[in-house]
Amino acid sequence: MFILFKVSRPLDVPFRQAKGGTKRVEKEHKREFWRARASARYRSRKGCYIFAVKTSRAYKAGYVGMASAKFEGEVFADGKLQHYNAFLADYKKGRPVLFFVLAPENKGKPNKSKIAALEKQLISLAKAENNGLRNKVGTKLPRWGIAGVLRGRQGKVGPGAKALRRMIGMRE
Repeated sequence: MFILFKVSRPLDVPFRQAKGGTKRVEKEHKREFWRARASARYRSRKGCYIFAVKTSRAYKAGYVGMASAKFEGEVFADGKLQHYNAFLADYKKGRPVLFFVLAPENKGKPNKSKIAALEKQLISLAKAENNGLRNKVGTKLPRWGIAGVLRGRQGKVGPGAKALRRMIGMRE
């Protein structure tokens, strides 16, 4: 069965500014996050989540996780906060955000295998863009690429690569 996941907008994560400019997400920020009107509607949903930093130029993923029960019980667990804070230590500028990739709200249990497959794919995509991703499992990248299309490093993208990207639905 085909499952279509939907993505939330990036949601600001409360934090405190520590000495030296380092940002930290603490346990007390969990309650503040879930009380916020923008994030409260996701607390009992299931799917995957991405903790990231929004810099002036882009978003950088720091950790990808999955919640097959509820986001509320998973996203701010102690081990996750350790990953978030270790990631934030590398960013003096920018603000922490969370993206939720939401499983459909159907009757019955969510398909855990599809959520797990999505997490694996998101980890792979995030790791290709940010070598500092904090995930440990599923981060080994394939040792091949397609120039100008997939893991092809920087450089000029030729017309063949552009056409292939369009054909397979990749943005330019």
